[in-house]
Amino acid sequence: RMAGDWLINRDDYSSFVRETAPYFSRQKITRFAENQRRHPGIILGRLQNDENVPYTHLRQLLEKVRDYLGRWNDVPN
Repeated sequence: RMAGDWLINRDDYSSFVRETAPYFSRQKITRFAENQRRHPGIILGRLQNDENVPYTHLRQLLEKVRDYLGRWNDVPN
């Protein structure tokens, strides 16, 4: 919870959820993310974690990170 509040202002997030639920569109999430100066994937992840949006919805807002993480086999033991 502390990490979520650090990334997204708690009061702003609560207001956003209250005013938007249950219709979280790509446009609304993107606009809120811009206001919070965060990537829309951060907002979507929080909404999914809080069970406001199913994990199968709005996946186009997420960024693939596999290329940034590298392969686990490449990590020295």
